[in-house]
Amino acid sequence: MKKVLVIEAHLSKTFSVSEYATKLFLEKYKKLNPNDEIVELNLNEEKKLETILNIKNFDYFWNEESQRYIDLINSSDKIIISTGMINFTISPLLKNFLDNILQANKTFKYKYDGKGTSVGLVDSNKKVQLIMAQGSYKDWYKFSAFDDYLKEVLHFIGLKNIELLLFDGTKTNEQKDLSVEEKFKLKEKEFNELVIKF
Repeated sequence: MKKVLVIEAHLSKTFSVSEYATKLFLEKYKKLNPNDEIVELNLNEEKKLETILNIKNFDYFWNEESQRYIDLINSSDKIIISTGMINFTISPLLKNFLDNILQANKTFKYKYDGKGTSVGLVDSNKKVQLIMAQGSYKDWYKFSAFDDYLKEVLHFIGLKNIELLLFDGTKTNEQKDLSVEEKFKLKEKEFNELVIKF
């Protein structure tokens, strides 16, 4: 039996394509792996994430709730992270979550003897599935590689086995009149392959 942590970081008040894909991903995954434990963490419901890191709370920002997030990561065999692009980057909720778990000597340790010599302390055998969506196409704004940013941060703490399902161009002229279900179907083949692989 595997433990699967699902981190949801959506800000859309309407049902988004990343939310829809995550819901279907879990439904299909549960059918394929009925004995696995699913733990869902909706970041919108986390009181700790209502406060961002700032100079006033710097000395006590990292607390037992931050440790709870780290423990959830460490105790899971598989992790699903679902988010849409907000202002060209990951959801502020997800950034705040990362600020809580990125702790030296807990999820990584620095080694200042050269570039790229930090060491991730999270078990690299964990599988990670990213389910992400953005209104523009991936190559439209080079500075907005929010999926690449998230993958690199996860690499930094030790997670290497990462797959990405990216729904891009969801607000472009080609897709703006499509329903969530129709937008999903554009990536359905890739979706099915990733569920089986996960």
